[in-house]
Amino acid sequence: MLVFADRYQDETAGLVLVDSAHPDQEDRWLAILPTPSPNDSEALVTLRKDMVDPNPDDPNFPEPMNWAETLAQVRAVKSLGNLPLAVLVHGPDSAHTQALWAGLPEALVLKLEQVWLDLHKELATLSSDSQLIVAKKSGHWIQNDEPKLVIDAILDQVEKARQK
Repeated sequence: MLVFADRYQDETAGLVLVDSAHPDQEDRWLAILPTPSPNDSEALVTLRKDMVDPNPDDPNFPEPMNWAETLAQVRAVKSLGNLPLAVLVHGPDSAHTQALWAGLPEALVLKLEQVWLDLHKELATLSSDSQLIVAKKSGHWIQNDEPKLVIDAILDQVEKARQK
């Protein structure tokens, strides 16, 4: 969506990112993981493996993609000008979020969640007309957990577009 909005600014009235991926998330998360150890939990080993090889060719992605090129295109987006932008991010204390990081030390989970929030704050800086909305009761699927929050963000962007 960021690449589309950047390339087709005249055709984009506003943008709502819902717990969106960030092109640097794996690198930033890897940077805070502890040094690998033979005593690592299975959860930590799996997390590290998934971050090193996010495997975009899995069955959940039916069309092959060049992951490195995709990330490079998103990183190239430096500014959306004053395009209305709402960035929604899940709350770190939701049950879903805790389940996502199950088996990891609490101190590490707090760091991972802080990085996720910081990445979303960065996304919000892409527009001079943006807002960061923390979905405090939601896990990653904000549209399921707090649909009104998503609907309100969309309607807000529509209203801003109409006023331009």
